[in-house]
Amino acid sequence: MKQCCGRIGLCCLVLCALTCSVKSQAVSKKCTEPAKFYEENSYSVREVRINSPLRWLFGSVDKKLSEIINDPSMPIKKGMPFRKQDEDEGFIRFKDKFPELTVSKTNRIAFRLARPTLENCDKSTAKLDVIYRVYTFGFSNFLSPLFDGGNRDDVCGNQANDK
Repeated sequence: MKQCCGRIGLCCLVLCALTCSVKSQAVSKKCTEPAKFYEENSYSVREVRINSPLRWLFGSVDKKLSEIINDPSMPIKKGMPFRKQDEDEGFIRFKDKFPELTVSKTNRIAFRLARPTLENCDKSTAKLDVIYRVYTFGFSNFLSPLFDGGNRDDVCGNQANDK
């Protein structure tokens, strides 16, 4: 029973950390107009970045994200006029260059959510930020039994049925 409670506690701790991480990234101001509006009004790109919670925790992820943004073939760049087509092509390139998720015995559930957003649109300077957000989730085999609907004795360590 203690093992079962420990797993639930670990899940709660991870969810709490993710919630705090997401809230800390919410300081930017979302743009209210459609992307075409900014293109038609000659806005330029102040910054292009990828936001991923916990990227600071894993140096390899941070390095990979920086490589994607700094790639010379990236269609949207800092200082260029904003074009919706460039934003879309940049998002496609970003998704293509991101490592593929795999499911295995040790990582039974894995999925990724990604979306482009425009933020910090400033009418006085006609500048905006292009943000590509990515959230990757992979639950290890250690946590997977919490989501199984089968025999709960297996989750809590009851070995009586293993004979």
